[in-house]
Amino acid sequence: ATTGSSKPTPCSPGTFAATEGLSECDSCAPGSSGAGGAFCSKCAAGTYAANPGQGECIPCPHPLSSRGGGVTCSICKTGYYLQDVSALPVVIFESPTEHCKPCPPNADCSSPNTTLEALGFPRGYWRASNQTTELHKCVASEHCSGSGSAANVERSRRRLESGDVGSDALAGAGCDAGHTGPLCEWCVSDEQHFSRKERGCADCPTVGRFGILAAALVALAGTIFLSYQAVSRIAVKALRRIFGPAVAIRLSQLEARVGFQPKLKIVVSFYQVATTLGPVYGARLHEDFRDWMSVLEFFSFDLLGLTYPDACIGSMSHRLLLAALWPFAVILLGSAAIAAHALTVGLSLRKSGSGRAGGAGGRVSDEGDGEGDGGGDGEGDGGRDGGGMSGTRGVVAVDADGDGIPDRGVVAVDMDGDGTPDHIEDVDVIDTDGDGVVSVSELNHLRWRELVRGTQSRILYLAILVAYFVLPSVSRSIFKARMCESFGISVFDATARRSYLVADLEVLCRSDDEMYRGLDAYFWAFFVLWPVLVPLVLLGLLLWIRRDVRALRVTRLSRACRFLWRDYNARFHYWELADMYRKLFLASLVLFIQTDDGSSKLLRLIVASVVSA
Repeated sequence: ATTGSSKPTPCSPGTFAATEGLSECDSCAPGSSGAGGAFCSKCAAGTYAANPGQGECIPCPHPLSSRGGGVTCSICKTGYYLQDVSALPVVIFESPTEHCKPCPPNADCSSPNTTLEALGFPRGYWRASNQTTELHKCVASEHCSGSGSAANVERSRRRLESGDVGSDALAGAGCDAGHTGPLCEWCVSDEQHFSRKERGCADCPTVGRFGILAAALVALAGTIFLSYQAVSRIAVKALRRIFGPAVAIRLSQLEARVGFQPKLKIVVSFYQVATTLGPVYGARLHEDFRDWMSVLEFFSFDLLGLTYPDACIGSMSHRLLLAALWPFAVILLGSAAIAAHALTVGLSLRKSGSGRAGGAGGRVSDEGDGEGDGGGDGEGDGGRDGGGMSGTRGVVAVDADGDGIPDRGVVAVDMDGDGTPDHIEDVDVIDTDGDGVVSVSELNHLRWRELVRGTQSRILYLAILVAYFVLPSVSRSIFKARMCESFGISVFDATARRSYLVADLEVLCRSDDEMYRGLDAYFWAFFVLWPVLVPLVLLGLLLWIRRDVRALRVTRLSRACRFLWRDYNARFHYWELADMYRKLFLASLVLFIQTDDGSSKLLRLIVASVVSA
């Protein structure tokens, strides 16, 4: 350029002269800089020139960046993301740290101009919305597709906006095809359910399979129980024959103290509480530990969970109905089987109504064929000598008041017909008509009454057994109507969270969700029935028999309730109920804590640790 003389003068920094001989130099445009030569250069990425005539571009302030030729810095540099895409460039430049935030763990901010919505994260992670930085690792599902890099996310959005893919693709955003919902643990198809074993969606089994497996489990449990009872009875008889009654009684008492029953209770209690660490307390167990625990899955006594997937049953209300009512069906079926067996025994008594029954302290008459007039030998074997009642080896008539009329009797009962009495029962009255004669019909009538009472006792024992084992699992199934998991959905509002019902991810845990409100009536009705009434009924039974237990007096009712008290000292016969309430609290009642934030908090675990201490 020339400045009025013949000798050219170089342009100053920030200006340029495109051709020689110009009278003056032109200023470099904003977004570029020059050293006074023939042209200006665009500012490199990460620098800017806001004003014309700048001799050099200025580096963007931390943590901002710019594209090439930038007049300002309004994008976030690598390793940061832009939180609010609606913010004006001048506002971003004035307050860079308020708009550009460090890339969250496991996210991908490797390219400049990464935004919150376009935040990239790898496969195996999921987030609840594109307005949050909470990335959740998919532990149970292997179908969390992630988002790839930030650029890939943007391309996917453009395809959606242009209609290149179907609108149904949005239903499973962040998940592989066929999977959707939080952590991709929900299936798009109603004919499938999420299987933790397969870590993905699997086809629902047929209803027939449910019936077969349920019947098989009930039959297996019944077989184990009856086998244990039979083996115990045979063992007691063998000990009586070999060592005598006194030694047999002592060994039976020793078995009650260190035998199978208390150890079974410990194993069942441990498993029923340990399996709640994940769903109730949010604890992630090691895979090896989970595999080991799966061996004991039977001890959960969750008939529905063991035989049929919850998601295949239907609505959440239907699941609650089945979960709360199936134990009653088991009790009814078992009671019917016990009653049928008692009826069979009773009919055999009627068929064998002839013969005699004898014993010391009273006469025995014959109302059958006229051949049974003699008494027994005084040792309780009159029934064996004269035929007597079916299932009765001998009746010893006792005259308690000395009036010559038998008041009660002692009956040695052989239920299995092997010739050896199984147990001895007290009979209230033998001579029912007061004529001083014990008749076979009177004994049969009395035996019928004792058979009915024995049947009632066995049914009560069965009901106590079922209630004890299924109470934690049934209560936890009921609390599934309150078991929610919460996810953050916005970085702009820390309180903005979306809470899903874990058992049914279509239900949102909030008061304005119609499906969630509809579960209230079911939940509270079954809550009163199981966690409240069932323990109270068991407590009432223990209070009723407390005098008998402390006096070491075995009555029919105390014998029917023996599963609850026989493993404890007589003074602490109620302790089983205390342990039951503790287990109930750890497995289900603790869900009343932090119902809004779900299982991701530690408060439940802290409270449970205090209760267990």
